[in-house]
Amino acid sequence: MNRKPLFARVVLATFILSAIGGSAQAATSAKSPVVKPIPVIALTPQLDTHLSPNDDISAALISPQNAFLIGTLESSTATIVTSPSLGGESDGFISALDWNSLPVWSQRLGGAGDDIATAATFDTLGNIWIVGASNIPTPTPTPAPTPSNLFNPGHISVTPAPAITTGLRRLLLWEISSNSGSIKATFGYDFTNAIDPQAISYKLGKLTVQGLSNDPAGSHFQILLTTSGAFSHPTFQNVRATLASPVTFIKSQSYLWQSYVTNRPISGISGFKPKVATTVLIRSSLKSGKIVDLYTLPGSTTSVQYQNGQGILLVMQVGSDFEVSEIKTP
Repeated sequence: MNRKPLFARVVLATFILSAIGGSAQAATSAKSPVVKPIPVIALTPQLDTHLSPNDDISAALISPQNAFLIGTLESSTATIVTSPSLGGESDGFISALDWNSLPVWSQRLGGAGDDIATAATFDTLGNIWIVGASNIPTPTPTPAPTPSNLFNPGHISVTPAPAITTGLRRLLLWEISSNSGSIKATFGYDFTNAIDPQAISYKLGKLTVQGLSNDPAGSHFQILLTTSGAFSHPTFQNVRATLASPVTFIKSQSYLWQSYVTNRPISGISGFKPKVATTVLIRSSLKSGKIVDLYTLPGSTTSVQYQNGQGILLVMQVGSDFEVSEIKTP
């Protein structure tokens, strides 16, 4: 009489276990969706500047309307400026692009000397201030006139001595209209020794310029000036060199962007297996922290900047040339 209830209990237990197993399997399947691979995108530059080995893009600025490239040219073939002729051995330049990487205007900076442009900033009126340097020609003595045949039977001519320069010790600043590219003002300050201006900033109506110096008083210099061109006396100091971070971080409205060079695979990105050192730009969600996609770049980045409402501006050095790309992003 007890066999029937026992059998019933066994059947019931088996049914319950089967139900639990089936539910667990269904729950496991529901929690394990198919994971899509993270895209690996080879970034195609939108602008090739056609610069020569001694040409350079040293700085970039961005605004809601335009991107601005600043640097130095020693060649007359660069398409980044519309005027082909050099004013001297080298010229500084600034070129404006729209947010489709199309040229808007360009301007050469400098005269007959050896001029460079190295850094730039905006003032509160939207004007662009570019800092650079130039050499200072020194007066060349006028050679004695070539003697007449009576006193010069060998007809020897006297070759004029070449002009002597002092190296890049004249600090130059150009005030540029960001709308038209016209030069609104130019200011200069002569140093005793050669300089290499590397940074410029604007605050409360004054500009601060910093850079390297060959002065015995210090390896670094700083000088202030007003927007009307009144300079302070330069100060000098010795500063320890600081190593730049190998990773560039940019935060847009919805994403965190990271750019660096690597020759190793990146966890979670199966499609990226570099054989050589490669510059990457990784886009991650600010909300979840998950990687959305990865861009591989054709060269090293010299500038990565974000403009709200427009996107990311990338300036890359590829061999001796520079290339520009713009990525639309919220």
